[in-house]
Amino acid sequence: MSKFFQVEISSQEDAMNACKKASYAAYISAAITTIFALIAIYNGGSILSGFIDGWILIDAILIFVLGYFVGKYSRTASVILLAYFLFSQIVMRMEAGNIGGMGIALIFGFFYTMGIRGAFYLYNNSDLDEETNESSTH
Repeated sequence: MSKFFQVEISSQEDAMNACKKASYAAYISAAITTIFALIAIYNGGSILSGFIDGWILIDAILIFVLGYFVGKYSRTASVILLAYFLFSQIVMRMEAGNIGGMGIALIFGFFYTMGIRGAFYLYNNSDLDEETNESSTH
């Protein structure tokens, strides 16, 4: 379990794993959002006092697409994913008027942040890794 919540990124493998975990978290978030959207559509409108309706499917698609690109080590997608997540959390909590589910939000925020760290590590250390591979083959 400690490897699952690994904070240190000291190798290309660690960085790639961080990005993959962030993309998996995005896929889970998109799936949960899709389920709520489909329930709302099935119920003929909205659920949770009108806060969730069929339009939230757009949110699920956006999260899924961003998660896909985070899994491909995109720095831009990883930053947008975290920013969108934080924005959504602020809006949702202001609309709902409570802070329920904060623990789950912190877990998603953790993985999205690790995705950013992993993507930037890969970008900043790609030259170093190529030089290491070249020197080991000679």
